[in-house]
Amino acid sequence: MASWADTPGLPRSVKLAYDAYAGSFYVMSAEVEMELKDGQYSIATNSKTEGFAAWMFSWTSHVKTEGRREEAVLTPTHHRVESHWNDRNQIVQLRYENKNPIVAKLEPPSDSAKRDPVPENLRGNTVDPLTMTANLVLGMASGGGCEGNFRVFDGRRRYDMNIFHGVTDELQEHSSAIYSGEAQTCAIELKRIAGFWKKSTKAGTPLLAPTLWMASPLEGAPAVPVKFAAYSSFGSFRIHLTRFQMDDEVIELEKY
Repeated sequence: MASWADTPGLPRSVKLAYDAYAGSFYVMSAEVEMELKDGQYSIATNSKTEGFAAWMFSWTSHVKTEGRREEAVLTPTHHRVESHWNDRNQIVQLRYENKNPIVAKLEPPSDSAKRDPVPENLRGNTVDPLTMTANLVLGMASGGGCEGNFRVFDGRRRYDMNIFHGVTDELQEHSSAIYSGEAQTCAIELKRIAGFWKKSTKAGTPLLAPTLWMASPLEGAPAVPVKFAAYSSFGSFRIHLTRFQMDDEVIELEKY
C-alpha cells in the first residue's frame, strides 16, 4: 500500500501545533511541519516554554531534519538543533554517511564530568528523534501498526525507543484539545544506552511507560499524534494537539 504522500490528491505537507501541561499548569507550546516531496523529506519543530514554566525560566528550541524518502521509510541526511536555555545556547549538527551519524558541530562540547560521550560504536545505524516520529506516522499511513523499534542518537544521547501497538481508545472532548473520538494507543518504552547525565538513572534502565494516541483529525489525513501522557512521582505530563493543517483545511482550538 502506498504511503499517504504518494497518493494522488493528498497533501505533501502537514502542520501541527501542540500545548503541553505539567499537572494543571500550561508549560510549553510546539509547532511541527513535515514536508514530503520528490523522494525527500524535511521536518521542523519550534518549541518554547509557556505560562507557569516561562515565569521560571526561558527555553526555546528549533530543530530541523532533512533526508531521503523511499515509500514509507525515511533516512536522515542532516539534523540540526538550536536551543536557548536562559543565558545558554546549545547547537547540535549531524550529517549522515551510509546511515551513520557524524557529529559536525556540538556546542558546548560534552562535559565528561557530567555525562560520558556516546562511543562511536554505539552511534551506527541510528536515526534522529524527528525521523523516528515521522517513520512511525508513515508506517501507520501505509497500513502498518503503531509499533516499531528505533535506535536513536540525537548528538548527545543514545537510546532505544520501542513502541508497541495498544488498544483502540475513545478520547473524550477536552477544552485543551481539538480531537475527540476513536484513537489508537501506543505504549512507549525508552531505554537509555549512553550519553545521559551521570546523576540520573543508569544506562539501560527503562524510564516511564508513557502512552501516545494516534488518530486522523480529518478525513483522508494521516494519523498523527493527538495526545501524549506520562505519569511519575512528580505528577502528570500531557500534550494535546491544538491545530492541524492539511492543504487549506485547518482545525484549530479556540483560545481565549
